[in-house]
Amino acid sequence: MKYFCLPENDNEKRFALGKKGKRNLLCIGLNPNTANELKLDETTRNVERIANDNGYDGWLMANLYPTRNPKGYQLDNQADEKLFWGKYSSN
Repeated sequence: MKYFCLPENDNEKRFALGKKGKRNLLCIGLNPNTANELKLDETTRNVERIANDNGYDGWLMANLYPTRNPKGYQLDNQADEKLFWGKYSSN
């Protein structure tokens, strides 16, 4: 299954990931891990399961900060202004 992912094909950052439905659950996380438009990780699999178990047919995982890092405590203390304000190139 292909999921909505912003941006696609990017191993450095992810702003949002999800599956569109008629009734959607919104989940907000600190920063993304390894999930992408083709494969979910443990966190996003849990979000999808929770959505399904509670009558939602869609879900969206948004991140407060887009840098991919499986260990959030290792994030830089200073925000990358380009990422924080969304001024990035998708290339």
